[in-house]
Order: sequence, then structure tokens, then C-alpha cells
Amino acid sequence: MSIEEHAINVWNYFNSIDKRAYGILLPSIPIPYLGNYDSYTSSKLKIITVGLNPSNKEFPKNDLFSRFYGMENIFFKKTLTVNETRNYLFSLNIYFAYNRNEWFDNFEPILNEIKSSFHPGQENTALHTDILSPLTTIETWSKYEKQTNPDIVKEIT
Repeated sequence: MSIEEHAINVWNYFNSIDKRAYGILLPSIPIPYLGNYDSYTSSKLKIITVGLNPSNKEFPKNDLFSRFYGMENIFFKKTLTVNETRNYLFSLNIYFAYNRNEWFDNFEPILNEIKSSFHPGQENTALHTDILSPLTTIETWSKYEKQTNPDIVKEIT
């Protein structure tokens, strides 16, 4: 499966669920990964950092899509055109070059020791993904998991 096909699948899943019932942050977009995918695939060393699910801090209240360039124009779309899919992937690919969450700075010293980074300038490019879900929940995962119907938790993971 290509990254474009995967992005479409994730987007379609995001739009197939009842986001309010599932406790998904609105507005938001699904985040299957963060970082320059093309640089990652051409890196000799493949490094992926992981979290549980995207933080609600990825969508700051004062500028919801400031970390995802161009997504303010398509976040509401039920399906994406080929061009919109490219724009969606572009916004994920430039995340670390464009107003990223400072939380990721914690990884850089370790990544740099193995000639890697989320940013250009190292031999290898790392990606970040979330192992439980690409969907941003209103509550942090620990609260979400305790407060949400177990069937819904299972569904979005």
C-alpha cells in the first residue's frame, strides 16, 4: 500500500465515525505520522518514535491548524481529491519545519547521537507515529481510556 493510499484510508476512517460519540477533538485531522516521509524512506537508518495518540495540543485554540499548513482549507472534507491528498501529506511532511510542538525536542539529543533527526541536516530522518490511534482525543489517552466505552476505545485503536 502506498503512503497516499494509507492517507486516504485513514482520512476515510476518520470521517466514518461519530467523532462526538468517540470523543475526538473537533476540528482536527487524523495524524498517521509526522515528519518528512520521503527523507525517512531514503534514510539508511529507519527510526520511528512513538506515542499513544496525537495530543490535543497539536491544535492550539488560538490557531487550530497552525501546525498543519493548509489543513484549515480541507479538514471538513469527507473525501479528498488527489491534490488534497498531496496537500494533506505535505502538511504532515513539513510538520517539523513548520511550528511543531516543542515536546518533540526531547527526542533530538538521542536522535542526534545516532546521526538522525526530525529535521534536515543529519544523515537520517526520523518519523513519529502514534501506536494506539492517529485520532486526536479531547482528553489525554489515560483519561480517555478510563472514561470512554471500551468498545469505542477498541474501535479507534
